[in-house]
Amino acid sequence: MCAADGRVEAATICDHVVPHRGDRAKFFDRANTQSLCKPCHDGRKQSEERRAAARSSRGVGGV
Repeated sequence: MCAADGRVEAATICDHVVPHRGDRAKFFDRANTQSLCKPCHDGRKQSEERRAAARSSRGVGGV
C-alpha cells in the first residue's frame, strides 16, 4: 500500500522520509523509510525535495 494519501496502490519504491544525501546512517535507518507507489514518488515527493533544496541553497530568508 502506498503511504501517500493512504491510497491502495502497489508500493514499489522504498522512499526515504528525510533525504539521506549520502549519509549511510539515514540510508539504512528503517524508521526513515516509507512505501510509495512510483507515481507518488516520482511526482509529488520529488518536487517537494527539489523545492526544499532550492530553499536551502538560497539561505535563511530566501537571501
